[in-house]
Amino acid sequence: MFEQHGKFQLGHEQNIIIFIAEGAWNYEASLNATTQIQYIIDNMQANKHAFIFDTQHLEGMTPDAYTTWSDAITYWLAQGFKAVARVT
Repeated sequence: MFEQHGKFQLGHEQNIIIFIAEGAWNYEASLNATTQIQYIIDNMQANKHAFIFDTQHLEGMTPDAYTTWSDAITYWLAQGFKAVARVT
């Protein structure tokens, strides 16, 4: 494994997950972020959730990072992912 590339801030207010990303992302950063998001979703009382993604300072990601996000989104959809707002 490599050192994590890509920074993020993560929080949630009730059933809305707020995610702020910056930099160029690799697999390790993506796995860390999606794992933390999954933890929040798995511990929510609500059966529906939404996201606010701030990607204004995101520079891109490697193909394996993209796959990690794609797999995570599939899981989130099965867990009640209902809406998203993206700030670019």
